[in-house]
Amino acid sequence: WEEPDHLVKHFPYYHAGYDAEDRPVWMAEMGKFNVRREVELGEENLKILLKYAFNAVYRIIRTIHEKDTPKQEVRYASFLFDLDGFDLYQFGHAATMMFILRVFREYKEVIRELLGYCMLVNANHFAQLTINLVRPILGPVLERVDVHGTNKGKWLPMVRRQFPEDIIPLWYGGTPKFKPIQVYG
Repeated sequence: WEEPDHLVKHFPYYHAGYDAEDRPVWMAEMGKFNVRREVELGEENLKILLKYAFNAVYRIIRTIHEKDTPKQEVRYASFLFDLDGFDLYQFGHAATMMFILRVFREYKEVIRELLGYCMLVNANHFAQLTINLVRPILGPVLERVDVHGTNKGKWLPMVRRQFPEDIIPLWYGGTPKFKPIQVYG
């Protein structure tokens, strides 16, 4: 299946490297993802968006299995998601929020099986409200999620503490030498 160009362009993500526990680390600037646009294009388009997301899940699973060995068990991935840009345009659109909640509800088991750790940065008011909406759906999984607001001075040291410096992009406190293992989008 060839991923549609518009999804690749507007929903990029990347495999940044591995954390201290040898879990693959995946990153995305999710706040910039215009899910509302996809919702407004209709149900058929949402099926294609979900297929694109499944491709991402497949890639994540593959990176987990590549690191899993008899000597060192790796069963999860780590994530860093930047929510900068998530705004009222997305949050205030009922159909978009219904789609987001539906995805969390239908795929909570996949999230539970893959998520070892997740850090959310730039979580503004609308992002915080969305997190509170998914809290009853994901329940204990959210114990593996650290949510940080929009104050870069506060979350930047946390990013640097959680992830190895060489797998962090410069704009998240990493080094100029950062180069992701693989970029999708």
